[in-house]
Amino acid sequence: GTMVNGVPMGTRGFIKAKLAEKIDEVSSDTKKICSLLRPVSLQNLFALLTYCCNARVTYLSQLLPPRHTRSHLRKFDKLIRRVASIATGVDISSQEDLVRSRIPLPPKLHGGGLRSAADAAPAAFVGGMLLTLPAMMNHTVIGRQTPIPGPLQHLPNVLGTTSFDLGNESHRFLVI
Repeated sequence: GTMVNGVPMGTRGFIKAKLAEKIDEVSSDTKKICSLLRPVSLQNLFALLTYCCNARVTYLSQLLPPRHTRSHLRKFDKLIRRVASIATGVDISSQEDLVRSRIPLPPKLHGGGLRSAADAAPAAFVGGMLLTLPAMMNHTVIGRQTPIPGPLQHLPNVLGTTSFDLGNESHRFLVI
């Protein structure tokens, strides 16, 4: 296998091993942040946990199918919940279902804002695919008259000929 822009590509075993390394690295960094901020500011610890640490695995979720990432992300989610328990002073895992179900909700919905990376992985992967698909088929861009050729010429038959052209967002995915 090989690494392409920080993403493992190759056999299942290679991908699994590299994902384990990456999750271990991010987990180690998260533990370090916890040990440094715990005596100083629990509020800052929770903020960094929510907005930085938890987001570090999103890139992998966008580019690898959930079948590869799910078990690694579940392990990471457990660490995030443990650190969140430290930051809040509340053992999240021992709370009733209603409380635990509110933790991943955004603050505007009176939640903790701490999304589960494993639960978000399928949506992240679909989002990653939607960011990639335009470059895979012929598409136009503002300021250029001729279409830019894409390597997957069968996609227009599936997604629609002009579905990714700028200005056609309202027609996205309509097969014409």
